[in-house]
Amino acid sequence: VNTWEAVYFDHDLDRLKALADAAAEVGGERFVLDDGWFGSRRDDKRGLGDWYVSDEVWPDGLGPIVSHVTGLGMQFGLWVEPEMINEDSELARAHPDWIMATGGRLPRAARHQQVLDLTKAYDYLLERLDSLLSEYDIAYLKWDHNRDLVEAGHQPGGQAGVRAQTLAVYRLL
Repeated sequence: VNTWEAVYFDHDLDRLKALADAAAEVGGERFVLDDGWFGSRRDDKRGLGDWYVSDEVWPDGLGPIVSHVTGLGMQFGLWVEPEMINEDSELARAHPDWIMATGGRLPRAARHQQVLDLTKAYDYLLERLDSLLSEYDIAYLKWDHNRDLVEAGHQPGGQAGVRAQTLAVYRLL
């Protein structure tokens, strides 16, 4: 079961527990918490790239939902899209040069997103993913990759970046 179309960004623990209960009742094997669990991500315009569990949405961390799901005999999965970034995010404000670009300007945003240069953000992403996977019993990452690499250059000079980006994804995997 994936929570996306059931709740979108509305992460309510009781509602999600009820969804997990229903999934277990029909023999579900895995429960995936989708977008909205991290940073300031309450819609698709902000927070992408801030891979910290939101204290606002999950004041007790992900532990309560993970424990509930695994207690039902299902695997817990978590949605990530680490190669993408919203310009309105803590990560973009701290590291604007980590956004892939050519020609001295940002590419046109798609779905309010830019592509994160994984060659620059690699250590950050590895630490964030490792931290989540170490802290919680996460058996599965639903790793979205919904963007073509258009104008995928390394800032500041705009050098071609697709090959290095692909190799960085492979290293993270």
